[in-house]
Amino acid sequence: MQPELDKILRYLGNCEPFYPGSIRNKLERSAKRVSRALLWIGGACFLAALLLTGWNKFIGPVPDFLRLAAILLLLASVICTLFSFVIEPTVFLLRIRRWKEDARDATLHELATDHRHITPLLGYGEDALQFAKHWLLTKIGRIDGRITQFFGKETALFSQFGIAYAILKEGGGLPWLSSTVAHGLVEGNYVNTAILWALAFVFGLSLGAIWLRAVQGLSKYQLELVDLALKQKQLLAARQDPREGLAKRSRHARWQSHRFYR
Repeated sequence: MQPELDKILRYLGNCEPFYPGSIRNKLERSAKRVSRALLWIGGACFLAALLLTGWNKFIGPVPDFLRLAAILLLLASVICTLFSFVIEPTVFLLRIRRWKEDARDATLHELATDHRHITPLLGYGEDALQFAKHWLLTKIGRIDGRITQFFGKETALFSQFGIAYAILKEGGGLPWLSSTVAHGLVEGNYVNTAILWALAFVFGLSLGAIWLRAVQGLSKYQLELVDLALKQKQLLAARQDPREGLAKRSRHARWQSHRFYR
């Protein structure tokens, strides 16, 4: 069973859930391309204007028409950059009225993605899938245990961020932070440095917990795929042997009637 289990887990590691943001119609794809092109054009214009400014400052005076060109390039850079950030949100606002159709399309795409992911799992044995399911449940529980051990449950992670922010604010905010970093571990700055290290330690643990939550979410999706594959195998087995399915339904009906008359 071990080789088969390794193949299942290796395959599940390449499966990613469907994200609604990955669905883009023709208008949204065009808006993204135009936005990206405008951003590149704006950057090129700014670079050209910067080169002309450097020429005028370090090499020598430039002709008047080049000065005018530098001003126009800077103006074009600002306009192109501004439009590059406005186009996609504008298209999104125009599509809000089609939220029902978008929700339906997202559901269908999600179903198709899950079905595509579980199809290769149907070729594995039910025992291997059951063991993979049990192992994924164990892994999810272990991650919960690690996070709970340091931060507690639910909103404790956000509480750590809140505590760190409050301590930083009471300590003097960004000026205190920059001063402590600049002076380092010297006499008279030991306490501030220790507090700063403690805050960095809490912040690092918080980022680690966020990463563990992301890993846990992926493991939960893999568990859902195994569950769907097991359900699909059960349905296929019942369809291939209808007499067995009929016998099971008959036994269930007799059991229900026995309970009723008893």
